[in-house]
Amino acid sequence: MSKRNRPTKHIKFYCTTTLVLYFLQAMLPLLEKACSHDAKAPMGISRAAVVNISSILGSVAGNDIGGMYAYRCSKVRILTN
Repeated sequence: MSKRNRPTKHIKFYCTTTLVLYFLQAMLPLLEKACSHDAKAPMGISRAAVVNISSILGSVAGNDIGGMYAYRCSKVRILTN
């Protein structure tokens, strides 16, 4: 990673990892409210849900071309959650 690109990579990593957690934390009251409307229903997306989507770029096995390090790191974080 070149020194010139470090700030950009840090910002991308922060936006795709830490900000996701802050967003979910902010949405938690709304998720709890949505979930409480039908408390007798089984847990599942019919009550409330958060869906995290990763990609093959987060796979160590899929890293045969290199590059896109900040993006790859954020996807690895989702896969290891």
